[in-house]
Amino acid sequence: RVLFRSEEDASSSRIMISISGDGKSDPRIHAMQKSGEDAISLKELADLLSIGEKAWKNVYEKVLKDIKDSTKLPVK
Repeated sequence: RVLFRSEEDASSSRIMISISGDGKSDPRIHAMQKSGEDAISLKELADLLSIGEKAWKNVYEKVLKDIKDSTKLPVK
């Protein structure tokens, strides 16, 4: 799925979204920072937030699994 009109548009503007949560409820946005000269439309922002939430849920589950697995390893 393409969110930007062209590769040039994508490279001239970016947004960083900080998301966290406990995995039991919806993730929370703690910070957002946009840089670059080009505007981000409301639709693009909504799409980016949706992608960010899905990515967070995927990464959160993997991080929890890695933490649980690492606690099973013997301490050297």
